[in-house]
Amino acid sequence: MGLPDQARRRVLVDVVSPMALWVLDLVVSSGNEQQRGILPAVGIAYAFLGYVPLVVRRRYPRAVFLVVVGHALLAPAVTATYFPTFSWWLGLYTVAATSRLAEAVGALAVASLPAAAVVATNVRDASPDHRASAFVAAAVPNLVLLAALFGVARWARWSGQRHEASRRSAEEAIAAERTRIARDLHDVVAHSVTLMLLQAGGAARFVRQDPDRAAAALAHVDTLGQQALVELRRMLVLLRPDDAPPGAGVASSPSGLTNLPSLVDRVAAGGTDARLVVEGEPRALEPGVDLTVYRIAQEALTNATRYADPAAPVEVRLRWLEDDVELEVVNRRAPGRRAAAGRPEGGGYGLVGMRERVLSVDGHLLAGPQPDGTFRVLARLPATRERAAATHG
Repeated sequence: MGLPDQARRRVLVDVVSPMALWVLDLVVSSGNEQQRGILPAVGIAYAFLGYVPLVVRRRYPRAVFLVVVGHALLAPAVTATYFPTFSWWLGLYTVAATSRLAEAVGALAVASLPAAAVVATNVRDASPDHRASAFVAAAVPNLVLLAALFGVARWARWSGQRHEASRRSAEEAIAAERTRIARDLHDVVAHSVTLMLLQAGGAARFVRQDPDRAAAALAHVDTLGQQALVELRRMLVLLRPDDAPPGAGVASSPSGLTNLPSLVDRVAAGGTDARLVVEGEPRALEPGVDLTVYRIAQEALTNATRYADPAAPVEVRLRWLEDDVELEVVNRRAPGRRAAAGRPEGGGYGLVGMRERVLSVDGHLLAGPQPDGTFRVLARLPATRERAAATHG
C-alpha cells in the first residue's frame, strides 16, 4: 500500500534537502581560499557522513543535531580541507522549530561551538595585523545567520501551532454544531412522530365505529406533519451558507416559550391529558435560554406520551422566579410501560440532549422517577444576563 501524496512529498523533502545541501557544501568548500579545487575523496566522504543523519531529523531532531555538531567539530581532525557549513544549520533549525523554547535556546548555545570554530579558524589563518578584522568578518555573519535562523525557526513553530489550534477549534466547532443539530432533529422528529403515531393509531381504532373522530385524528396527523416540516425547514435555514439568497429558506424564528401553550395543546389533542400552569410574571429571555426551555418541554412531553398513564394528567409548570425560570414536567408512569431494551424513561439520547442543552446555558437539570410513582423533569435556567454571568463565573 503506497504512501499518501502528502507523506510521499514529506519523505522526498527529508531526503532531497540534505543531499542538496551536501552538494552545495562541497561547492562552497571547493571554492575557499585553502582548497581552491575539488575536495579529495576523504573530504567528500566525510561531508556525506555529516548529511546522512539529517534524513531522519524530523523523527530525532535533538539526537541528529548533536551528531551533526559533533561531526563538524571533528572535521579538522579528519581533513584539513573541509569544514561543514550547512549541516548543523539545518539541524539547529529543526530543533528550534520543533522543540520548547528552553531546548531551542540550548540548541542555539550548542550551535555556537562550530560557529566559534569557524571564527577561530579564520583568525588563525589571518596575518597578525589582520586578525581583528578577520574576527569581525567571521563573527558578525555567523551571529547574524544564527540569530536569523533561530528566529525563523521559532516563527515557523509559532505559526504551525497557531494553525493547528485553529484547525482543532474548527473541528470542535463542527462537532458541537453536529451535536446541536442532532439534538434538534431528535426533538423535532421524536416529538412529531410520536404524536402522529398516537393519532394514526386512534384513527385506525375509530375508522369503523366513529368515522368523524377518525377523520379528525387523521387531520391532526396532517397538521403535525406540516408543523414538523416547518421545524425542519427552520433548522435548514441555520445550515444555509452565508451567501445563500434570502429566500432560500424559512425566515421565521425558531420555537420558543411563546409556542409552549400550542405545544401542550398539540399533546392534549393527541389524547394525553396535558395541562400547562404558569406561575409568576413572564418576561423576555435570552434566545438560547428561551429555546432550551421549549425543547426540554418538548422532549419531556414526548416521553410522557410514550410512557405515562393515559388516565393520569401530565402537568407542565412554568415558574418565573426572581433570577431564574423553572420548568417542571410531571407524569405518572403506566404500569409495565418502560423504554425499549429496559432503559428507564427518558434514559436515551433525549435525556442526554436535555442535560447538554441545560449545561450549555449554565442551568441545572433533575430528571428521574419519584417515590410516588411519577416521573419528574425539573430544569432551572438563568432568566437574566446577570444571573447567567454569575453562574458562569
